[in-house]
Amino acid sequence: MQNLEVSIVWDHFSRMENFEAKAVAVTMANRIGKFDILPRHANFISVIEDKVIFFIDNKNTKTYSFASGIVEVSNNQVKIFLESNLEELKTVLSSKM
Repeated sequence: MQNLEVSIVWDHFSRMENFEAKAVAVTMANRIGKFDILPRHANFISVIEDKVIFFIDNKNTKTYSFASGIVEVSNNQVKIFLESNLEELKTVLSSKM
């Protein structure tokens, strides 16, 4: 079975770390609704919202919540650029002042 190469890049205000991983599927949503990305998915770009769920294998998942983001899919690579939620952003900004 093929895997997806997934990379996540958080905004520079976030305390979340960027990372790369392999997944068998990824689930997320845009303003139209929820969708899944599987290996050999069509190439596309979309604005996403709320959360992303990674299916590492048939038994393990990881979920990340965020305010908004952009996903780019091509050649079994899923690149996700995320913005932290507003409350987290306020906390980070207030700690830097």
